[in-house]
Amino acid sequence: MPKSYEFANKVKNSNHVSTSAYDTGKESPFEGAKVTGHIYVDMEMNPKYEYAIVNAVGDCLDSDLSPIRIKDGDRLVVHAIPLTEVEIIMSVEKIVCIMLKDGRCFVKQVVFYNVPRGILIVRLLNPIEHRFFVSVSQIKALFVVDMVIDKEYYNANIKPIAGKCGALSGELQEITTQEKTTYLTADNVEALKRTFPDEATYIEHMETLWALRGLAEKACEKPNIKGLEYDMSSPYFRIVRLTNDLIGALLQSGIHFGFSGNEVYHWRT
Repeated sequence: MPKSYEFANKVKNSNHVSTSAYDTGKESPFEGAKVTGHIYVDMEMNPKYEYAIVNAVGDCLDSDLSPIRIKDGDRLVVHAIPLTEVEIIMSVEKIVCIMLKDGRCFVKQVVFYNVPRGILIVRLLNPIEHRFFVSVSQIKALFVVDMVIDKEYYNANIKPIAGKCGALSGELQEITTQEKTTYLTADNVEALKRTFPDEATYIEHMETLWALRGLAEKACEKPNIKGLEYDMSSPYFRIVRLTNDLIGALLQSGIHFGFSGNEVYHWRT
């Protein structure tokens, strides 16, 4: 992989972003970036974050199931988030660009954040769904994808620069079944199985967990002058963590869930 990537910084008090070359050896994702041009992006920008443009490689998220459909060569507007528990939990279900400490980058959808183990579970959707895990300790920078920029618009308004940031699925670690110790007894496990006797009940309980997590997130939101964050001292944040862990433990391939506003829904693949 080249050591140069396409990034963009927000210009103060405007919706313009500037593309810049980035050396992955720097401590900050934007430290030492060289501005190479400017482009207008029609979207609301949160002053809490720094913004960037990356060039996606691969078509692993070229699917109707992806929250943002991404094709090979698409230009993506992203914003950098700090590697805190709250920010990472808020990235669940979103498309992210992950930069590892060894310089590799890839774009995937976050499925689940295992807080105790410090592991992100991510997935690709094309040609078929595969899930991988990434240790947060190996992540240098994490970016949430906001939108795709039309290629013709981008090429007409900005000079291309060297470097790509994309999907390197072959270099991730695929999830394998592992024996884990647990406080639960065999009777506890059997009781859980009886709680989910069939598909209809499973879907009902999962939608409930999805709704609880979404409502708890809203209940512990803490607006400030820099944007929105969670109040980790709120008792509702404990609900966010618990429901997030349960959702991650119970997710199955083929049935997908979402929560928007006050509506929870599911679909099959």
